[in-house]
Amino acid sequence: CIETGGGAFFLLCDGDEIVGSCAISPASTRTIALRRMYVKSAYRGKGWGQKLLDEALQFARLKGYGKVFLYTHPVFSEAIEFYKKNGFKETRRKEQWIRYEKKI
Repeated sequence: CIETGGGAFFLLCDGDEIVGSCAISPASTRTIALRRMYVKSAYRGKGWGQKLLDEALQFARLKGYGKVFLYTHPVFSEAIEFYKKNGFKETRRKEQWIRYEKKI
């Protein structure tokens, strides 16, 4: 985890190989944005993404944030199912993007 101005950047590693990453950045005093979450395809469906998300959300909780949101595109159906499984709810659509939120 690399902290950056109230947010953080997370790397997911398998040995020396980076297999995923995400960032969180403050949107307000109580809300944080989850950005650019990515896990290499060979590591999906095996708990790696869950580990990454859990780490990011735990960091946000410890920093006092109460809500997290993200934007994704409908083409990323696997990611959408992953977010829904983790309690994210669709809150709006903006052009081609879908916003999901979750209280943490």
